[in-house]
Order: sequence, then C-alpha cells, then structure tokens
Amino acid sequence: VENRARVVSRLQQGVDDLTVRMFPPEGLPLWVLPFLDNPLVVIAAAKHPLAAKRIRLAKLSSERWLMREAGSGTRMATEQYFSEVGFIPQVVMSLGSNEAIKHAVAAGLGIAVLSQLAVRSSLSNAAPQDESTLIPLKVIGFPLKRSWSVVWRREQPLSMAAKRFVSYLQQSFDA
Repeated sequence: VENRARVVSRLQQGVDDLTVRMFPPEGLPLWVLPFLDNPLVVIAAAKHPLAAKRIRLAKLSSERWLMREAGSGTRMATEQYFSEVGFIPQVVMSLGSNEAIKHAVAAGLGIAVLSQLAVRSSLSNAAPQDESTLIPLKVIGFPLKRSWSVVWRREQPLSMAAKRFVSYLQQSFDA
C-alpha cells in the first residue's frame, strides 16, 4: 500500500508484477483489467444536520471538507468531478489515509468523499446513536461511479502468481 505517485514509479521501473488502482497512469504500455465497481460517496458524522436530506452539492459549499492527500486516486476523482460541475470546496485538511479521514469525519471535523467500499464497515457496524457513526450524505450526483482495475506492463512477463490472480479476477468478475 503506497500513495499513487510511488505506485506509478514502481510500475514504471517494473518493480511490481501488477497494481490495483482507480486511474491507470498514461504514457505506459499497459494492460488494464477493470474488475470491481468503486463508488465514491460523501460521508459525514451521523449527527450532521443534512444527514437525512437529499441535497445539491452547492448546499455543501460552506462545509469543511477533508480530502485525501494530493495525488491519491480518490482525491483526483473528487477534484475532477468538482471541476466538471464548477464546485469549489472549502478544504481544511488533507489526510494520508482513509482511516484518518473516517476518524476525523466521525469526530465532526468536516465531511469527505471516500470509497463506499472503504467506509462500508463503518456505516454498518456502528449503532445509530453512536457518536462515531458515519453516514453517507444523499448528494445529487453521488455516488461517483468509478472502478478498480488491475494494471500491468505489456512488455513485462507476469509471474505465475500474478497470472493466476488475473485469471481469478477475469473468472470472478466477468459479467
């Protein structure tokens, strides 16, 4: 587990057989196999005043936004969408992990966009009255539809383990 820049560097250098990512890097001869939906949702503390309402993104312009670190796939997807719709968030903090963001959001420090997969257990395992409970806000335009892909260099032969993993993904996630 590394930040996006480090993973791209390792892929460029041929250090890793394959990587899992949302945004494959451009300019490299790659095989890309999308295998799992990765919807991105806006999360807030359960006691957030907009928790039960369906809202427009513009309604969140005065909220404190917590973001993943610059260069992360989640941040890239979020910033790309915000740019497309002309939304400028008030980013008050950048954090380097999903766990750090979940804890900060639960503590009421702001709202964030994270992978629904990353917050699923935090949403379902906490009691509704628990102050550390996270909830997805019902924001029009969300969840953002993204997917995870496994990526590997075209000219680099895969190890047997990597071949088996790719085969498993192809068999398990083909529709």
